[in-house]
Amino acid sequence: MLLALALAGAALAPTSQAAGVPTPKPPSVSTGYAGQLTATSAVARTRVNPHGLATEYRFEYGPSSAYGLQTQPASAGAGSGEGLFAQTIAGLQSDTTYHYRAVATNSAGTSYGQDATFKTHRIPLTLTLTSTPNPSVFGAPLSVSGTLAGTGGAGSEVVLQGNPFPYTKGFHALTAPVQTSAGGEFSFPLSALLQSTELRAATVAKPTVFSAVLAEQVTVRVILHARRTHRPGRVRLYGTVTPAEPGAAVAFERLTRSGAYVPFSGTRTHGASGLSRFARTVRLGRPGLYRALVEIAPGAQSSGRSRPLKIR
Repeated sequence: MLLALALAGAALAPTSQAAGVPTPKPPSVSTGYAGQLTATSAVARTRVNPHGLATEYRFEYGPSSAYGLQTQPASAGAGSGEGLFAQTIAGLQSDTTYHYRAVATNSAGTSYGQDATFKTHRIPLTLTLTSTPNPSVFGAPLSVSGTLAGTGGAGSEVVLQGNPFPYTKGFHALTAPVQTSAGGEFSFPLSALLQSTELRAATVAKPTVFSAVLAEQVTVRVILHARRTHRPGRVRLYGTVTPAEPGAAVAFERLTRSGAYVPFSGTRTHGASGLSRFARTVRLGRPGLYRALVEIAPGAQSSGRSRPLKIR
């Protein structure tokens, strides 16, 4: 009888769980709000209770509740109370809604927070503009190009505007609109400018965004020729200036061994019917590269140089 009671008592003895040892539990986790939003990042928050086990947390995120991306796991500790944690989610697209949720894992399992969303900020549109060459030569082609950066910069229409010297008429369209590339780049090939002009780019869509004003200087076109004379060591230098600049000073320059052009003679232009001419017979010390500089007061055009001319 005593033996039976002993066996019955053994069967009724409490297990370790009944003796007060808790069963390991997965962490509790809730998805908090996302703040500190920028165009490319957000700081997501979560509350995690590790329930006494070493626990890691992370955030899953993506353009839908399927997520597809996640942050690197971080430690939530091994405490028995709830703690507040945060991670930065970076590398995001601007002006885009993202779904996200917190995930916590310990040796007892994985828990998931509720789905939540945030929207990244827009990047304001900005326009930059450059021209090649600048200055350009009267009647010669040039290219004006730039970039429309920011949210919506790709596939947008921009137009080139100009305000010609004396810069009193205001800006007007110089070209038809062109569409920006996937990277926001655009280009306007111009066949010619006949006078110095203030340039700017503008978006077609409202609200209009303008680039900074670019001052494109136009120089007079100078063409230089040379021919031998019957006098030894002397050469006739002559040429034209377009548009006409009667009475303008002409400086003949020679390329020195140091690589710099220095003036060695000069004359003045004459004629006012569309173009001006100049000529002078000079003594050349040696063969080399020569050019002509026509100096005028800045206005519709500015001073210009000819291309270097090789004289043997």
